Amino acid sequence: MTRRKKRKIGERVFVSFEYDRDHASARNLVAQARTRGYPEPISDLSIREQFKASKHQWIPEAYKAIKKCGLFVVLLGSDTHNADGVRREIKHAKKNNRRIIQIRPQGKTFSSHPLLPNYKVIVWKWRNLDPYFDSQYGRHGGLDD
Repeated sequence: MTRRKKRKIGERVFVSFEYDRDHASARNLVAQARTRGYPEPISDLSIREQFKASKHQWIPEAYKAIKKCGLFVVLLGSDTHNADGVRREIKHAKKNNRRIIQIRPQGKTFSSHPLLPNYKVIVWKWRNLDPYFDSQYGRHGGLDD
């Protein structure tokens, strides 16, 4: 039996997205990150699935996951600006001083109403994202080099 290595706080990445419209994009981000060799790139992606009955159940779980992350990613979609859950998660990430980036999927419509107007929007191309993920996971070539 293999024991899983327990991750330190700050080694995880949390992705916030409008669940009903951007779930497939978030899953795609996870899959791509894994093929690039990033370990467990997204923390608790399926929180809402586990607690469909009540948002009062998934919100505390999301907050716990945000506290454990080092990088908080907002996946921008066409309706992200209207997503109450995303707004709550961003507020909690800011409160916990998490590093925040916004990602805009290539070729997709995204809201012209930014949730974080003072934060840079990064186009979802891995040459743009690698420095952030490399820095998060302590790889050479990250932003801290």
